[in-house]
Amino acid sequence: MHFNITPLLVAAARQRVFGTADLARHLGIPYATVYRWIRGDGAPSAKALARIHTRYGLTTTDLFTQDPAA
Repeated sequence: MHFNITPLLVAAARQRVFGTADLARHLGIPYATVYRWIRGDGAPSAKALARIHTRYGLTTTDLFTQDPAA
């Protein structure tokens, strides 16, 4: 599975949350964590996924895609 941040960024923008720092503040998580997601160096933890779902209504199905290499 591959984490796809695009749906999260679109949902955040709809709520006028722009930029890495704003998204991190809105979710209550460290800036560095969101930065790693954007760079593709990580994926949200279960706790972060729960916050994303609460704030933006996104599910794991929305955020993860099948790895094309698999």
